[in-house]
Amino acid sequence: MTEKDESVIFDEKYLISLENKMLNKRTEADLLKELQKRAESEFKKIQTEYIKADKVIKQNAIIQTD
Repeated sequence: MTEKDESVIFDEKYLISLENKMLNKRTEADLLKELQKRAESEFKKIQTEYIKADKVIKQNAIIQTD
């Protein structure tokens, strides 16, 4: 095997390695996006529950002061 052949093999292995790293990062990014969507959805649910509870508490306070 010549030096040029070894260089081509090295470059090919390096490119394959970079491609694999890129695919892993893309998968990781997709997972993080999905987690972010879930977290935002859960936050909205909790926020809605909080707002409802806050309204009930305020209404109850108004009734008690009347």
